[in-house]
Amino acid sequence: MSVDEIRARNPRAIVLSGGPASVYVEGAPQIDGSLFESGIPIFGICYGFQAMAQALGGSVEKTGNSEFGRTKFTADQSSKLFAGLDSSFDVWMSHGDSVIEAPNGFQTIGRTNGTPVAAFENQDGTLAGVQFHPEVMHSENGQAILQRWLIDTIKLRPNWNAENIIENEVMNIKSEVGNKRVIRGLSGDCLEKSRVSLRQTRRVATTARIKVINRRQDGTRSKIGAREARMPPIRRMKS
Repeated sequence: MSVDEIRARNPRAIVLSGGPASVYVEGAPQIDGSLFESGIPIFGICYGFQAMAQALGGSVEKTGNSEFGRTKFTADQSSKLFAGLDSSFDVWMSHGDSVIEAPNGFQTIGRTNGTPVAAFENQDGTLAGVQFHPEVMHSENGQAILQRWLIDTIKLRPNWNAENIIENEVMNIKSEVGNKRVIRGLSGDCLEKSRVSLRQTRRVATTARIKVINRRQDGTRSKIGAREARMPPIRRMKS
């Protein structure tokens, strides 16, 4: 995806995730350096941290000091990313290459015994990254670090929940289905799961006739028919 295509999506922020590749392997994912001039906040994790450093002019090398598993990390408490956290805590590492020099305009804000540059950020903290994996439970303060960046630094609102996925998918499918017929194929012996699935389908196809095909593993059909297929949508329970 080009930088223009990314900008056209108008993202509030970008997270460059980890990966198994080395930045020096032929065909490894690379980042167009102009992305960092777009004004979009960007956070790099593991491989994403290294690719970010390389694209911005920092140095990444295979030092021979690979780190895998729980590793003691030293944080700069004066940084935006680690403000209010302990100066030393365990993180989960999984890397062979290492960033040995942060890009110009970036401050090194974390290190381990084997990695001199294990975290960095720019002056306002909107461009930052870590060599470890804050998203896994093995990293102490991982959720707090992500919150420092997402909420405290770039000011995103924490308004996501699991229900958002359902609502977004319902809207997407409704726009595609319209008043057309809907076929919902179900599999398994659990009648209650089939009923739940039908209710979800009903939210999408409120004006369409739903044809139900539910076949058990033994080849026989269940007793769900058109009557249950046309059941009204589930009412939301008040919290």
